[in-house]
Amino acid sequence: MFKANYFKKLCSILTAFVLCAGMMVHISFAYGIDDYDVFLSSFKTDATQNNPKGYTSFMFEITKRYSLKSITTYHWNNGRGMDPGTISLYDDKGNSIGSWNAEARGSSGAQKVNWDVFPDIIIEPGQYYIYDSSPETWSSSVASNFIPFVELKGIQDNSSSSQITPKETNDDNSNGSTANIPKNADLRTFNGHTYLIVSESVTPEVAEKRCKEMGGYLATITSESENDFLKTLFSEQNAIAYIIGGTDREQEGEWKWMNGEAWSFTYWNSPIEPNNGLGRGENYLIAARAESWKWVDFFGGYDNYSTTFPFVCEWSSELPSAKKVSENQSGTVGENLLKNPSFEEGLSYWVEAEGTWNSQEMVENERYKAVHGKYLVWSPQNNPCIYQDVSLSGYNAGQTVELSTQSCNWDQNPPDESQIVLKFLDNSDNVIKQSKAQGSKSSWYRLNISERMPVGAVKARVELWGIRKTGETDAYFDDVSLTVGGNAKPASQINEPVNKPTPTETKKPANTGKPAENKAVPIEITDGTAKSTTSAFNGVTGVTVDFKRTGAIGYRLYRSESEDSLGISVTDFYITSTNFTDVNAEPNTTYYYTLKEILAEADPLNGKREEIGDTLARWKTTTSEFIGQGFKNKSATRHFIMLKIDDPKMSVDGIIQEVDPGKGTAPIVLRGRTVVPIRAIVEAMDGTVGWEYSTQEVSLKASGNSVKMWINKKQLVKNGKNEKMDIEPKVINARTFVPLRFGAENLNCQVDWINSTNSIIIVWSE
Repeated sequence: MFKANYFKKLCSILTAFVLCAGMMVHISFAYGIDDYDVFLSSFKTDATQNNPKGYTSFMFEITKRYSLKSITTYHWNNGRGMDPGTISLYDDKGNSIGSWNAEARGSSGAQKVNWDVFPDIIIEPGQYYIYDSSPETWSSSVASNFIPFVELKGIQDNSSSSQITPKETNDDNSNGSTANIPKNADLRTFNGHTYLIVSESVTPEVAEKRCKEMGGYLATITSESENDFLKTLFSEQNAIAYIIGGTDREQEGEWKWMNGEAWSFTYWNSPIEPNNGLGRGENYLIAARAESWKWVDFFGGYDNYSTTFPFVCEWSSELPSAKKVSENQSGTVGENLLKNPSFEEGLSYWVEAEGTWNSQEMVENERYKAVHGKYLVWSPQNNPCIYQDVSLSGYNAGQTVELSTQSCNWDQNPPDESQIVLKFLDNSDNVIKQSKAQGSKSSWYRLNISERMPVGAVKARVELWGIRKTGETDAYFDDVSLTVGGNAKPASQINEPVNKPTPTETKKPANTGKPAENKAVPIEITDGTAKSTTSAFNGVTGVTVDFKRTGAIGYRLYRSESEDSLGISVTDFYITSTNFTDVNAEPNTTYYYTLKEILAEADPLNGKREEIGDTLARWKTTTSEFIGQGFKNKSATRHFIMLKIDDPKMSVDGIIQEVDPGKGTAPIVLRGRTVVPIRAIVEAMDGTVGWEYSTQEVSLKASGNSVKMWINKKQLVKNGKNEKMDIEPKVINARTFVPLRFGAENLNCQVDWINSTNSIIIVWSE
């Protein structure tokens, strides 16, 4: 629709034409950016951020046909603006519609903050994606839910017909067919139904459409057994969340399954969810890894989740090509490997040293009635533990092991707590890796731990703890399960009693020599109050320590070449993380290390020195001859990053920060290679990451080197020279994951891989 100023401009043109006619001057006029109506905008410039918090595209959907005249994006960039690049438009299939060179405009006293392009094209009803060539300066705000600023102008187009039909949406399953299921799709069956996890990251509307196109529907979860089955499938994959078929888009708060099944079973991450984005509108459902696959309502980037995810399709029959879950297993996916998990046989198969635990029927109070059958287990003693060991023979490193139990605590103030611990043990019963989960509630609730099986693990130990806060320890457990994801033969049970563990029990192998290149070796911790919970490693990046947090405000690591001297602190400021790599150690040198607590900061104005506490650990090691190898300037300052598999945080020179701020993204293992969201790592090295959507090219620049890679290709170009990787970069959950070995080492970094803690240490030189 034309605005009033169109008439004014027309009058001006006519006047100019009359005045200049005698001079035979030809005047023409083209409509400008202000001459069309805004039909879509995400501009909310209050408290503008300098980037769109990780989003690299803007998705929009229209239900009418439009003549798209202009696209505007916004680049505040701390008031500096940005030299204009390109703005591109793609359809929901990934087909390019066009890419245009932008013109820059000033705004709010800043130059080059608005980028404008003028496509002048017809776009049909459907979903579209806008990409900006400078995502690092593409602005957003809290008010826009960190979605980047985009403004579309144009006019509704009715030129072809007054009866414009939207794109096919497959509103019922009759329009789809199982013939559209991809060949070799990993279909699974459970209880007469078929399921498929689709790794493509899309919006819930597109996910619903994709499932219908294949003759199915977005998965529903209507029972605890179906939920457990899907949790196992989720754990086999690497995404942080999956879309399932729940929605309240018709009426806020009235949740339904999209296919019309009855809404009965729920698995909300209560009491936090559902929260409707605190009133901002979240009408779809995901199962989230960070919440142990509990349900979260989402849409629009709230709750630290992006707006697109992989999804799960379901069919209400067993399709011929589907794998039954019993394939290569004696039971179903997620078979419980524990014996007597609901204590119907008392404490059989469970080890308890004190003899204080009771397995009994609890029926006098309905709230504390056993979950399954008649029995539950509890102990009145102070901080008691029972445990059971399970062999992991037949399973492989990298598979997901999940521990889950129901628990409740007596209604008292303060209430006691329940704790579960999952430990992975080697052949000598050394603890390779352990995780804990803890809770307190006066009604039954579920505790979950999900961990990847580490290299060298031969068995898992499941521990149940009651943590006393007042009076007797009132922690009740029932329905305990230990499952392993993936197709592998089931483990056998190990029932031989062993000594009761303590929460801090950890044995460490002795250091048998200096490390070989690219292989860190463990060091024996010889002394200290935290000897059993501290690990040290000797590698090509330096000497690394990994320990558990105490009540101290920080820590100091001392290095000495004399056993009788404390030596010097390896940092000027005390360490605040629980891991550190001494990158300044000299190669082929024997050192004595001491780790101490810092209890209080120095206050020189009041005459107070830094207060140093207990010695947590001491060890001796001879460093690798390969330290610093490959660095041109051996005297240049070195820095380190420590990452851990499945951990969304990293340590940069001893300071903890998120790998992917606000998104929970973590390094993962694909086909035996560690892949990482590379941007945070390269930027921590003061490098840059480039992305070209049209060619799917990832470019890395740091330490004077340039590396180019391409999504789904094994080709790599370093400083203009072609090389090859054995695994290709991937886009997972809208994040670019690059194989770390090929990315970091080609930027002239040194890398250590520590199997026992699933840690990677990267060292680079200024």
